[in-house]
Amino acid sequence: MPWYAINNVHMITSLRASIPQVKQVWLADDSAGGGSIESLYQLYKSLCEEGRKFGNIVNGAKSWLIVKTIELAESAKMVFGDEVNITLEGRRHLGAVIGSKEFKDQYCQEKVDKWLREMESLAEISKSQPHAAYVAFTKGFKSKFTYYLRTIESFEEYVDPIEEVIHTSFLSSLFGRAEPLPEELKELVSLSPAQCGIGIPDLKRESLEQFNASLDITAPHVNCIVTQSSTIPARELMEERKCEINAKRRAAAKSRIDRIDESLSPDLLQAVQQTRDKGASSWLNAIPIEEHGLVLNKQEFRDSLCLRYNLPLPNLASYCACGEMFTVNHALSYKKGVHCYKSRSEARYEARRFLDIRSNGIL
Repeated sequence: MPWYAINNVHMITSLRASIPQVKQVWLADDSAGGGSIESLYQLYKSLCEEGRKFGNIVNGAKSWLIVKTIELAESAKMVFGDEVNITLEGRRHLGAVIGSKEFKDQYCQEKVDKWLREMESLAEISKSQPHAAYVAFTKGFKSKFTYYLRTIESFEEYVDPIEEVIHTSFLSSLFGRAEPLPEELKELVSLSPAQCGIGIPDLKRESLEQFNASLDITAPHVNCIVTQSSTIPARELMEERKCEINAKRRAAAKSRIDRIDESLSPDLLQAVQQTRDKGASSWLNAIPIEEHGLVLNKQEFRDSLCLRYNLPLPNLASYCACGEMFTVNHALSYKKGVHCYKSRSEARYEARRFLDIRSNGIL
């Protein structure tokens, strides 16, 4: 691989010197360029010849020329013939999209349709396995969106179907509710667990933030492409830009949290502030591994979410055996209740287990 990289650098440098009118972009062996039809054809032929010397064989069947008008397409056909594919629409490039608005709409819609089917399946799974479905979404599935939010402008125009499934089906199922969550919780759950949310992204809001952050952090690289510089931006410069962007992101997050807190009722605000204590939300980040005792069943997971946001627990008795109104606070504080006995027993068991580990089984 190192020899291949060195050969590629030599070839790229040679092409850049011989055809300076074409703006070239390379990622490993994936190349692209912008310029006039004649200069692009010259680049293509030179790449075919130079590539053979370094083991880089050009595949014309996988090469595409994107033009903007029918007249340019006809001119390109006369110059290139059938050596490459010519399109007026656009093509996928490195996972994102280049081309017309119509092609962009089609490409993004196909992506969203696929995600929508997968999201509906995940929402169905959450009816019986809410803990597993939640972890699958937050630890894996939602990462599918990130690259496209960063690289495709105005991607928020396409995510409405995904947002609808998340809020009407997936979240409702996680909480064990037949109806959507209250309005005051919809924005709250989009925060990270440490900030009192559960990490369910607000795709429309994140799309603009992610795209703008991507523009800021890649600006030095874009300048290198435009000027066809032979050197990449200094590491110190990129680290400085990352720090600036992260500082802006933290400031925006703090402002958003303050705004959300102001809109909450006093009881919910108190519950939310408790969830921000150190370690109070670690159970949401845990992978449900059964052998480690980290799996929550359907009722445990849903009750935990409801308690987290001061929501009423379903199917509770109206009165305690002692005659008092049965509430969560009463159940937790009643001295003769099962919870107090269980808490003491668990503490005693954990202490014994710790001593066993420390003493190698000798007490």
